[in-house]
Amino acid sequence: MNEHELEQRIAELTKRIEQLETRYTFAEATVEQLNDVIVQQQKNIEQLQGLLSQLTEMLKTLPLAFQEKDAPPPHY
Repeated sequence: MNEHELEQRIAELTKRIEQLETRYTFAEATVEQLNDVIVQQQKNIEQLQGLLSQLTEMLKTLPLAFQEKDAPPPHY
């Protein structure tokens, strides 16, 4: 391999490294954004689970008249 070919190969490899660094930076930013979304979704899930527990407890305290088990389905 002569000097010109070597310089050309080094230039190609340098370009590839720069492209990989750019892709890595983009991937890293994407992972950060996805992590933020996951954290927010987890907070939402925890909030909804708390609300569901509260509603479940509220339903348990309703008078039996509202909890008729033998009531006909709404389409009758």
